[in-house]
Amino acid sequence: MKIKMEENRIIFIQDVYDISNAIQSILQYNCEDNGIARDTRIPIKIIFNYCREQSEESEVCYGLANIIKMSNTPIIGIILHGCVGSCATAFLACEDRLAFENSFLILYCNGKSGIEEEEKSARIPISYHIYQQNASFLQDLIGADLHEGFWYIDNDLALKLKIIRKNIDDIDEILWGIL
Repeated sequence: MKIKMEENRIIFIQDVYDISNAIQSILQYNCEDNGIARDTRIPIKIIFNYCREQSEESEVCYGLANIIKMSNTPIIGIILHGCVGSCATAFLACEDRLAFENSFLILYCNGKSGIEEEEKSARIPISYHIYQQNASFLQDLIGADLHEGFWYIDNDLALKLKIIRKNIDDIDEILWGIL
């Protein structure tokens, strides 16, 4: 099955080690696609399986988000179960976003009320960086100011807000690229 996953440009992410491998794979696929027009490249599919980070691992997730944003080969993010914290930031960076039924996102959002930006960043690095990257995106989608705490976005809400384009109905959609 691993060969089929690589042939079909499917990357499975479950932990920080998978994230490091995903970064390397995205760079490799972009090298292979050099000289091919962007709209004719075969997309890379990243499956997030209850992807969450520990505090010391969040920077690796931000590295993945940066590589996804810079990729000249289109990247499709797929949530199998859930995506939490900075892993959700990486998912949101994907050009196209899909999900399995009953999946979810959790984003941490901390406003700037009463605390200087640098001080807040030093006290809560994960939450503040995620807030910085997602605040305007979520405000545009939800149409309201974010409050401190976290956003739990279930599959139905993600569809309604167009965070995800559609639910995966058939496993062949992922395996054989019928997206």
